[in-house]
This record gives sequence, C-alpha cells and structure tokens, in this order.
Amino acid sequence: MPAPKTLVLLARRRIGTNRRLLRAARERGIEARLVDPAECAVYVDGRRFRLVRRGKPMPPPDAVVPRLASAAPHALAVLHHFELAGSRVLNRAQAIAQSRHPMQALQLLADCGIGVSRTVMGRDARSVRRLVELVGGLPVLLRVMRGGERRASMICETPASLEAALEVLFGLGQDIVVQRYPRHPGERDVRILVVGGTAVCAVRRIPQTDRLARSLEPGARYETIAPSSKIVEAAEATARLLGLEVAAVDMLDRGAVPKVFQVEVAPPLLALERATGRDLAGTIVDWAVSTPERGWTAVSGT
Repeated sequence: MPAPKTLVLLARRRIGTNRRLLRAARERGIEARLVDPAECAVYVDGRRFRLVRRGKPMPPPDAVVPRLASAAPHALAVLHHFELAGSRVLNRAQAIAQSRHPMQALQLLADCGIGVSRTVMGRDARSVRRLVELVGGLPVLLRVMRGGERRASMICETPASLEAALEVLFGLGQDIVVQRYPRHPGERDVRILVVGGTAVCAVRRIPQTDRLARSLEPGARYETIAPSSKIVEAAEATARLLGLEVAAVDMLDRGAVPKVFQVEVAPPLLALERATGRDLAGTIVDWAVSTPERGWTAVSGT
C-alpha cells in the first residue's frame, strides 16, 4: 500500500483559509501540516543544503502550498529550499517576490499586452491630489507601500475621504500607488480565482469604501458571476505570465473589457467558497498533489 502524500502549508498562523486548506488535505488522506517559516533555518555548506526546523532537519514534503503574508527574504529562502529539494511548490519564490510588488507586476503585464487599470505611483504624500488627477479623478483605490509591498489599501470616493487618507499618509513617508476604480453603473470589480492555469470561479466584489485596511477583503461582499471569455482569458494569461499556479486576479470590468489592477498570491478562500458554493480549498489541494498537465508552464520574469 503506497504511503500517503505529504503536504506542507507554509504560513504563520492556523486560521481562516489556512485552516480550511489543511482540513481539505486531510479529508483527502493527505498528511498535512502547517509550517511557520519563522521556525525554520536554511543551511548551506558547499554543495549541501538543508532546512532545520526547531533544531531538527526537515525532509521535503511531496507538495508545498505557500501562504506567505509578505515577500520577506527569509520566508522566500525557506520556500526556495523546498523547490531545490524537489517538492512540488505552488507559486515559486521568484513568482511571489515579483507579484508582491504591484507596480512591477503591472508593468510586466502591460509590456506583455495585458490590459491594466490606470495606475500611478509616487513617493510624496503632498502629490497625491495630482496622482488622483492623473488616473481621472475620484473614486480611486489608494495603496500605501513599503519595500515595494502593499501595506494598506483604501477606496476614496469623496474629497472628504481623500483628505482623511492624506492626514494618515503625511506621517508615513511611504510609496503611494493610486489606481482608477469603478465609477460607472456598468463598471465592476471582478475577482477571478485561477488554479493551475484555469479560472475556477468568478465573483463581483463590493468592498467597503473610505476605510484604510491591509486589504479590501474585510467587510467586502461577493456575488458570483458568469465571466465573459475575455475576462477568463485575461485572468489566465495574467497568472501564467507571473508564473503563478494559484492566484486571484482582480480586474475592472466595463462592457467585458477587463483591466487588471491587482494580483493576490495568497487569496482568502472562505468568502469565495460561501459565494460560489464550491470546494476551492479542495481544488487547490488536488492540484498541489497532482502531476501538472503537459502544456502548463510558468513564464515568470519573461
């Protein structure tokens, strides 16, 4: 009788989506456990390399599903170790590092012919009003960045909410990304979950506005939709170009003309599962322990 597959969820905490993924794996007879990268040390010596967790060498599992909150060098080094050790890794370290920098990701997509939302990046909070004008005025999606990664997001619909955001930004001294956001009745924020190069669900997202938070997810409502072929093609091409086997691709959709404005490499699944009624965690686990179909190739960095 063959030994059961082993899976590591590389994440800091056993909550929410992480707990759901572990349960989905165990329901399939897979030996699954959460590994906190902060508990690991990566060791190299000449041509040898190994991973030590809590003082003991850790053998590579069959599959690794990374759920990293940031592209911190140490966490990516731990993930890269698993790649070198031969584990099947969903979302490699290089792809995560690139995708965690929104402007770099959008630049790559635009260069490869993918439509992206009107976006501008600046450094000085005093220039935010000018940046808002460059993307066509309110409403806008405003992101505060540090080290290239998103640290906070806010949808500003009115001058008053923009002024409130500026009061916070003036004291931070961080990079600022301003993006066009839906402003017409027929325009919507659409999220497509892509697993293994295939779009597996699509929702319309209705986030809370005028609220500064790490992401748009808290308080957001989801409505399942039937996406157009153009939206599906754009989402699948985005994940492929960024080298991501699992990704939530967020787009502005107006009249089936999609424009990407964000790619999430570790998307929350619980709200998506409630909205769609689908076992999305199981879909990800099944792909993690499968042999990739011939023809699916990541082209990150090209």
